[in-house]
Formats: sequence, structure tokens, C-alpha cells
Amino acid sequence: MSPGAFSSDVYNKAHYNIAYSHYMQEDYPEAIKWFRKYANLTEEEKSEYLADTYNRLGDCYFMRRSLWQAVEYYDKANELGLRDQDYALYQRAIALGLLQRPEKKIRSLKRLVENFPESDYLNNAYFELGKSYMNKENPSEARSYFKQIVEDYSSGEYVKKALVELGLIHYNEDNNDKALKYYKRVVAEYPNTREAKNALKGLKNIYLDRNNVDEYFSY
Repeated sequence: MSPGAFSSDVYNKAHYNIAYSHYMQEDYPEAIKWFRKYANLTEEEKSEYLADTYNRLGDCYFMRRSLWQAVEYYDKANELGLRDQDYALYQRAIALGLLQRPEKKIRSLKRLVENFPESDYLNNAYFELGKSYMNKENPSEARSYFKQIVEDYSSGEYVKKALVELGLIHYNEDNNDKALKYYKRVVAEYPNTREAKNALKGLKNIYLDRNNVDEYFSY
């Protein structure tokens, strides 16, 4: 608001920083207002700051459950091709899943996997692809993505989740020996986790199916 501020090199950037301050305080309506002001002022520049602004607008609308608007801004960030395209594709996919658009979610995740093989979101994308195919009752496709997590991300946070899903797939296919292997690995390697509790439920079902309750309690 100072005299001559409009012609300053940092005038536009001030809007961006005001927006980020509101964003970090989780004041999303105010953040949206200021990010949009910055975007309107700089949309011709096509800078990394503008790409980040589009992603943050996507985040703000996502947090407010305005999911189609979130998708719109994640698309804008991706189309600029300057920064965090993999993040934009991943968040876009999650929003589309919540909007009950499973095919579009899968396409978005596959674009991430194919175009950004070094992405930090690859692990997340594989898991979401696996879950998406499980929901589509396509366990064969789901299994390939869960196995990729186990084989390529042995220390990742999604390994235990993928192991539980692999156990469930094999249990549903009446391949109880393999299901037992996956469930027991979760219990052994990730004790006292939610996934270990889920694995124990799977183990209980298998032992009950085999009419072998004593072995379950012994285990």
C-alpha cells in the first residue's frame, strides 16, 4: 500500500507471501484470496512460483472439500510443467478418487508412474493403484502394484500395508499358505501396528477355516 509499491520488483511476491502466511495458519479462505491475487498478477510470467501457487490453491480447495476446484488447479500446475508436477498428479488422483471417478484416478496415477520414475510419490502411487484395482475387483492388477512396493521399497511406510493387501488377495483366492506367509511377516516385522492387528485377523480367519483354533492360539 506504500507509494510506488506497485512498480516495485517485490510487489507481486508480497501477495504470494501473504497467501502462504494464511496457508500455514490453515486459514484457507484467506489463502485462496491472496494466492488468486498473485496468480492474476503473474499468470503471464509462467514461473515456478506460479506453479507452486496453483498447487497450493489446489490444496486449499482440497482441504475445503471443493474437490473439482482442487482438480482444476492441480491441472494448471501440471500444465505449466515447471515444478512439482508429480505432486499435482498425485493430489489430483486422490481428489478424483474421492469424487468417485476411479478410471480418471487410475489414469492420473499411471501418468505419474510413467512420467516421473524418480518421484517421491511413486510409493504412494503404487499403493493407490493397488487399492483402486482392488475396488474394481481386479486382484491380478492390484497384486502387481503391491508386490512392486514390497520389492522396490523394502523400508517404506507402505510395505506393511501392501503385505496385508497381498495376504488378503491370496486368502480370497483360497491360497492360504501364501496368505499365511504374508500375514506372519507383518506380525513379525511390524508388531504393535494397525497392520499387525489386521494381519492377526486374517490369520484367525485362516485357522478357523482349517478348523485349527489351537494352532492359532498357540501362534
